[in-house]
Amino acid sequence: MAGSTKGDEDARSVVSARDWATSEATAARSIVGELSPKRVLEAAERSQGYERDEAAARGYRMGKIALWGGAIYLASAPLDVAYNLARGRDNSLTFVLIRLAVVTLLLVVWLGLRRSPYNSLRKLVAFEAMTLSLVAASIALMCLIDGGGASPVVTGLIPVLVARGVAIPDPWRRAAVLTATPVAAFLVVMAIGGILDPALRLANDASSVSTAVFFAGVIAATGLMVIYSSHIAWDLRRNLHRARTLGRYELRRRLGRGGMGEVWAAWHAGLRQEVALKILPLPRVPDERAARAVARFEREVFATTKLRHPNTVRVYDFGLSAEGFWYYAMELLDGETVGEIVAREGPQPIARALNLLRQAARALGEAHELGITHRDIKPENLFVSTTAGEHDFIKVLDFGVASVAAEASIDLTPSERVRRAPAVPEVDAELGELEPGGIDAAPAEGDDEGADAHESSPVTNASRAVGTPLYISPEVARGEAADSRSDIYALGCVLYFMLTSRPVFAERDTRAVMRAHVEREPTPPSEQLEEPLPYYVETVIMRCLAKEPKLRYQSTEALVRAIDLCLRLHDNDRRRGVESLPRVRDTIIKVEEWVEAEDA
Repeated sequence: MAGSTKGDEDARSVVSARDWATSEATAARSIVGELSPKRVLEAAERSQGYERDEAAARGYRMGKIALWGGAIYLASAPLDVAYNLARGRDNSLTFVLIRLAVVTLLLVVWLGLRRSPYNSLRKLVAFEAMTLSLVAASIALMCLIDGGGASPVVTGLIPVLVARGVAIPDPWRRAAVLTATPVAAFLVVMAIGGILDPALRLANDASSVSTAVFFAGVIAATGLMVIYSSHIAWDLRRNLHRARTLGRYELRRRLGRGGMGEVWAAWHAGLRQEVALKILPLPRVPDERAARAVARFEREVFATTKLRHPNTVRVYDFGLSAEGFWYYAMELLDGETVGEIVAREGPQPIARALNLLRQAARALGEAHELGITHRDIKPENLFVSTTAGEHDFIKVLDFGVASVAAEASIDLTPSERVRRAPAVPEVDAELGELEPGGIDAAPAEGDDEGADAHESSPVTNASRAVGTPLYISPEVARGEAADSRSDIYALGCVLYFMLTSRPVFAERDTRAVMRAHVEREPTPPSEQLEEPLPYYVETVIMRCLAKEPKLRYQSTEALVRAIDLCLRLHDNDRRRGVESLPRVRDTIIKVEEWVEAEDA
């Protein structure tokens, strides 16, 4: 999954914030049908895309039929020999030579399709009709050699028709033409043979006529069934294609599914590249939940399109498809999340963890300057990729629960102000995103201890809390407003996790985790490890995890400066080795002096 440069089409595809900086009421109206024309895919464009795919698939299937059909046709030569011997005739060599001629033709067709696989649908259909006609003519020639229209060789036309109809789906009109064409070629050759040699004409006796009529009826019935089956297969294929096409994107493989819908790897024909497509399906009948989901989805798109930092995932396009799916396309990344890396490798080296967190903090710094608070920073939303040859490059994902301050210095007109986002998370039994009211849900029957704790818990407005409990700040757990310092707390939780491979608080349920964030002091990360962390690294983590926002770093810029100092000190200590102990004592003084200077 690799990102690509942004072209003119990207710029044209991104509509202004005026279309998307909407409240929940506007989102609800959008569901009913107030759609911008540019957001709806035209039927003609979808049809053209299907035609292109159908032509490519048709050429591939024709090649397969020519190759395997030729092999089967040649392998049937022993049947000709046995048939002629059984009837006491000496036409075996002639039959085999005819089969060799047909196989040669099919081999030429196969080679031609391999050399030029991309042909127009019209050209492929004409090529197919010509090939089928020549094969049918060869069967008619064998019938003439065998005695005329009453010959059992007539039935050789049936597998030709069936193979074509099964392997290449077509609408019934086209299927009828392609079925009638080889039958017509067969009849023409038979008629020409009868004209040239009266002995080959159908005998006037009852036996010959009844046999010919029977064969004709079987071929006609076969042709009708082939036409019907081909149309059904074509219709199913077309519907499947539509189901896997969204807007101007062809869905290729699903990357994941969550509370906000699904994420797919999709192909954009205009950009000629793969993108990650986030899709939000909506119910047929709009309701309050759908309106809130759209509002959340729009917030994510709005927030992300305003950001230009290289460590923030880029959005190329967004809109509403004709089928009723909201979607937005973002760069497709090759790598894995911080959570996946820690799960596979365990605690990360100090330098790597600090470097990854520094990039995330810088990306969030731009968002904070625009008044956007992420509110869901966690290892799963920090994606580590390789970009432009640079390894360990962080991309911040998922602004789905971001809040945007109306008074922020963001370029919005009064009508585009976005009020603070309400909670719209989904249920996650494994300490995932919160469901509104989930933390205040009544305890299970018989759980008196849980009930008492619940009554005395300071987490009283958790129905307003948004985010992931393992990485949620105390003020958000209490239902208070989030700001940039809430993201800094979450960054501290992520750094703690990267260095220890454990969350700050690991409790039995969501309520207990959130209560721990509010009430308990975190265990110093060094106590979770066999070897303690350097003092300056632990100082940065614990300051990020301060219960009161005013005791944390007041901006991501301050956090980045602290990380830079830690990286320099860690590099110096690593170089000095065992001689670093006096230096570490010096750094303690410097860190404390630096912290005091920051507070001042």
